[in-house]
Amino acid sequence: MKTILVPTDFTNTSLDIIEQIATTFDDKLVILLFHALDMPSSLVDAMINNSAAGHHSFVTEELRQRCRRLKIAHNNITNVSFKFMYGTTSRVFENFAAAHKIDLIVIPEGYYFSYVIRESVNPMPMFSRSRIPVIEHLLNTKVKTISLVAYETDPEIISLSEKALNY
Repeated sequence: MKTILVPTDFTNTSLDIIEQIATTFDDKLVILLFHALDMPSSLVDAMINNSAAGHHSFVTEELRQRCRRLKIAHNNITNVSFKFMYGTTSRVFENFAAAHKIDLIVIPEGYYFSYVIRESVNPMPMFSRSRIPVIEHLLNTKVKTISLVAYETDPEIISLSEKALNY
């Protein structure tokens, strides 16, 4: 089973990548639609904003329904869920990724960060500093298994094993 993290801005188009992920990978998949938020700067901000309740309102019933339809349409998708992370540091992201057992980050083609609210945080710097493999453009070929190797000398270099591709 692979757990794949995908950044989202809660628009319907941000879910388009799920179809491509499901048809690209043969593995059983857990897809986490991810949005990072800055921590409140004071106790007053935390009490006024009541962030836990308010931020979940971005996940509309239309988005939930579309996720359900995608899960039904693709047998290899075991779960699609929305996850919020509160924090801006690489360490916070690493802890989040470890807790959710993230195997891979997939960035939708043409993705650009947009603020959903004032507290929204661009996750790209955290992604680039993490040791989790990042794929910015999915391959058009079917992948049976994926073997990713990050070189210690240059964490930016990620190599896909030739055996991973089904030619």
